[in-house]
Amino acid sequence: MPQGSILSPLFFSLYVNDLPKESNFKTTLFADDTCLILANKNIDILEKMADQEINKVDRWMRHNKLSLNYSKLST
Repeated sequence: MPQGSILSPLFFSLYVNDLPKESNFKTTLFADDTCLILANKNIDILEKMADQEINKVDRWMRHNKLSLNYSKLST
């Protein structure tokens, strides 16, 4: 399926629908975008949690032959 096809968002959603089960990020999937959210009052704990969860997502993405578009990352 070529990128930009009218069916691309549907197929992407089906493809990544198990991502939320792979980490403790609050995951929001919309069309072909994914938002990962993590919170903790203690910044040191949050940093460690984020590191662990990003590693889980990275393994999942490599296993599913996906990659991040780093130009779309936001803080």
